[in-house]
Amino acid sequence: MRLDVALASIIDYNTMDVLKDALGSPVLIPTGAKPTDVKVQKVEISPGVFKTYAYIVNATDDTVTVVDTAANSVVTTIAQDACQAKDHYPTAFGTRSSGDMGYSCDFQGNSVTVFDLPNSLLWPGSQCNIDVGQAPIRIAVQPVVTLVGTAGSIQNAISYADPVADFTEPAKLAVLVTDWEIVQELEETHASPQAVLSNLDNFQKNANKWVIGEALKTKMNESVDLYRLIYKAENWEDLPPGDR
Repeated sequence: MRLDVALASIIDYNTMDVLKDALGSPVLIPTGAKPTDVKVQKVEISPGVFKTYAYIVNATDDTVTVVDTAANSVVTTIAQDACQAKDHYPTAFGTRSSGDMGYSCDFQGNSVTVFDLPNSLLWPGSQCNIDVGQAPIRIAVQPVVTLVGTAGSIQNAISYADPVADFTEPAKLAVLVTDWEIVQELEETHASPQAVLSNLDNFQKNANKWVIGEALKTKMNESVDLYRLIYKAENWEDLPPGDR
């Protein structure tokens, strides 16, 4: 998406050209005055219903234009002054990878404005504004680490493993796959946390015993250690003190 004066044009990455309508005219989306940055994010607008939106910050207007990328149309415009009336002059926009929160970097406001992405609103209450240093220009948001995402990393590591080069014996790969399936089944069926963690420990022990590919072993250990931390955090109340 390319930003122009109060307009956004869409780039077709297959042709590396401006997207055109049936009549051959460029598809243009109206924005606020002086758009400065755009961020595209998949958002869960209601349980199980996802939309992909583009968030365009408009420096002169102190607004954010929300665009439905499937329809190439404006959903709404969010006014930053509704949080705190001042000269914001947003220059950048960032989102959490989970799609729940967005942040504009406000050059003149010396602040960051926080947005509720699923509802296309400002974050409620005084938390919609965070004071920062003078004249911030850019913003970067660390991806949100989830149990599902970490489990996917472990699954991918196993799926792409070479049974000959990465294992002491090729047959051990199938055993390790079964070990991981047991962990996943226990977690998905909400078994006791002790059972999940015990089987996770067994999976990691076998991985360290059978995996000889150093890159795979490092990836597996890092992912399993992260999975264990997230799982414990999410099930803290159900864990006995000795397992916390």
